[in-house]
Amino acid sequence: MQVCSSWFVAIAAAVVLASGCSGGSGGPGTPSRHSVGGGVSGLEGTGLVLQDNAGDDVTVNEDGRFTFATPVAQGATYAVTVKSQPRARIPTGLITCSVASGTGTMTSADVTNVAVTCNTTALFIASAGTNGYALWKTDGTAAGTMMVKDINPNALTAFSGALYLHGADATNGDGLWKTDGTTTGTVMLKDVNPGSGTSAPQPFTAVNGVLFFRATYGTSGYALWKTDGTDGGTVMVKDINPACDSSYPGLTAFNGAAYFEAFDVTTGCELWKTDGTDAGTVMVKDINPNGDSSPTFLTAFNGAIYFRASGRNYDYELWKTDGTDAGTVMVKDIDPTGPSYPSALTAFNGMLYFKASGRNYDYELWKTDGTDAGTVMVKDINPTGPSYPSDFAAFNGALYFQASDGTNGYELWKTDGTDAGTVMVKDIDPTGPSYPSTLTTFNGMLYFKASDGTNGEELWKTDGTDAGTVMVKDINPGGDSVILGPENFTAFNGALYFQASDGTHGYELWKTDGTDAGTNMVIDINAGAETGFCGFDVCFPPPSYP
Repeated sequence: MQVCSSWFVAIAAAVVLASGCSGGSGGPGTPSRHSVGGGVSGLEGTGLVLQDNAGDDVTVNEDGRFTFATPVAQGATYAVTVKSQPRARIPTGLITCSVASGTGTMTSADVTNVAVTCNTTALFIASAGTNGYALWKTDGTAAGTMMVKDINPNALTAFSGALYLHGADATNGDGLWKTDGTTTGTVMLKDVNPGSGTSAPQPFTAVNGVLFFRATYGTSGYALWKTDGTDGGTVMVKDINPACDSSYPGLTAFNGAAYFEAFDVTTGCELWKTDGTDAGTVMVKDINPNGDSSPTFLTAFNGAIYFRASGRNYDYELWKTDGTDAGTVMVKDIDPTGPSYPSALTAFNGMLYFKASGRNYDYELWKTDGTDAGTVMVKDINPTGPSYPSDFAAFNGALYFQASDGTNGYELWKTDGTDAGTVMVKDIDPTGPSYPSTLTTFNGMLYFKASDGTNGEELWKTDGTDAGTVMVKDINPGGDSVILGPENFTAFNGALYFQASDGTHGYELWKTDGTDAGTNMVIDINAGAETGFCGFDVCFPPPSYP
């Protein structure tokens, strides 16, 4: 028994010794396996897909650390690449991400130093004075701001890794274009209306991997079209009214379909929806059998589309739809004596806020939870007349807007959804209205344009307090810098970009980091006093087309 026991102990010790010399967790003779990861910086978008060894994917939606799910054996190689570039948060942005320290041979420790750096390029519409309006791009520096192609663009929209737009040049004429931000990659996708006529494809709305737009074709007027990014996949969905215009500007994505206002000779202007097929393009409801309901301000909120429409006896009131005839109903007859004209529908903190005219209240701030009882006026801001709240923007736990209380003129206000919590932030111009507008959040502050009565219309910012509401810079001393259009406030690459004039140069591209010293013109695109920068996604007035 002693001999057998000694023999057993010797064998067990040999097994332990052999396993201790294997060098890994996978068993005797199996190499150890370790993870591959790193960090992402500069990502101002979503949907970045990284891949290791052409098979292991990880999706990244913000700056920070990442780790691939599949470990790599010691002695084997790893190779991290960008499988899919991300979608930019700004409407006309293209993001390029690159990988450093992404290849090598696995050692006995995890790889944690793969560095992915992303940079956003914004495309925009500008004129250098010689070519008319053309497609330009910028990374926020003078050296990185240049013309992409002379194609007279408008309505720039990001979709499926490219920007789509209405463009025209001397060779191809007017049609649907797309660009990857390079000259050679800026091409006409389809001449929707062959010949000398314009097709004017715009505006664009992406739904379920399809980009919808309206365009003219021959003598049919505006109709609904779609594209998947190819010539063959750019087709008319349906010509609802073959004799004339049928599809009106603006589509809203909701529950796998695109909703829009359309006209046919039988029902007039009503609410329609499409799934991208002829058969699936249908009227949701004939809201006003006696005429046009003219649905506008379509806004997705809390499982429905809310909008303004005119019913049989209700004038223009607040409506909602779940996409069915029976589920398309008036939310509330806000003004039983006439139309309330609800507009500027904005979702905030679980409610939908809007401007409307109730009985005896003129135009005031309202909110709804989607029910009749839950549709109420937030506050009678101006007891003697309309306050006309507008330019809504959610910031730091409150909804900010422009309004007049009848005493201080149009100033900056905010609300938490209660009467007591609806207050003026600051009387920026004590002598009259300051007209704060183009409210845009950036870097923990709310930026806007306003006039204090002394410096003209300039760039301002607020943290939500009176003391923290200040002018960023007097861009045009002694006059208005007149920063134009909410579509021209765009944040990327650590700065806020906008259109302004300093009184010496025309309207050009400017940027700010929130300080006086950090607020500067990026580049004088059209040298001298003429305007160069026109807009990021649209240009007002729009460029002329042949």
